[in-house]
Amino acid sequence: MQRKTHWERLLPLIEESSGYTPDTRRCWQELCRRLHIEERTAPTRYTFYKYAAVACLLIAVALGTYIAIPKGQPVQLAYHCVSGRSNVSLPDHSSVWLHEATQLSYTQPDSHDHLRRVTLTGEAYFDVSHDEKHPFVIQTDGMSITVRGTKFNVEAFPDSEETNVSLLEGSVALQTATEHSVLTPGETAVYNKRDRRLSIEQTDVRFATSWATDRLQFSQQPLREVCRYLAKWYRMKIEIDPALSDTYRYSFTLRDEPLDEILRLMDRLHPMRYTFHEDKGVTIHARRDK
Repeated sequence: MQRKTHWERLLPLIEESSGYTPDTRRCWQELCRRLHIEERTAPTRYTFYKYAAVACLLIAVALGTYIAIPKGQPVQLAYHCVSGRSNVSLPDHSSVWLHEATQLSYTQPDSHDHLRRVTLTGEAYFDVSHDEKHPFVIQTDGMSITVRGTKFNVEAFPDSEETNVSLLEGSVALQTATEHSVLTPGETAVYNKRDRRLSIEQTDVRFATSWATDRLQFSQQPLREVCRYLAKWYRMKIEIDPALSDTYRYSFTLRDEPLDEILRLMDRLHPMRYTFHEDKGVTIHARRDK
């Protein structure tokens, strides 16, 4: 029996989640334009999804929403990242990285409302284009975030009790039902949705945004540190046997490889075993050969 590729297994999930059949020809033209490459014959069905599965969904949803809006009404765009990570460019030229299982809607300002409004569920890294006259406002569960031009990360998954905002550059204003605070670079705001309390502390904001980079590089890093970044990159819970945390060190560059492939290579280098669980968790423990 011929083994299905990763993208062949992913295709039914993408089609099911999208709810419609995208215009692959138009999406391919748009993808070529954005990548600044010469348009060639559109790829086959599976090849197309291999290179543009999530991108196709994002572009199709965005274009479809834009066309459906009557003239004179605020432009509202919806973006959905089903699996992996995706980058989108908003009409105001702001750039947003979406983590998996993330939904974002954007409303462009009009003559009555000067705000650039965004609603976020999931995790996203924002590089907001500066516009003094049109503040950029992100609405999450229980908190709004106002910026005018800055780089920051927002983690607001519905199954988590906390919403985290980590600031790299610029300044961010936070507003809850009872508090108002301003972040400075290097700080992370933690909003507890159950207690409705907001706290701010100095953190490793580079780690918070590491998942939105093109690659991760490790140079003689211990297993515990490698797994800390892998958990963020793949949005997985990784538990390590304490005996292995600082025993082995690794040097490699991660791009788009599946997590099981990375763990398999690490397993070949050092005596350890790993187990995937149904709740999106992984356990790494020492290998005891008989």
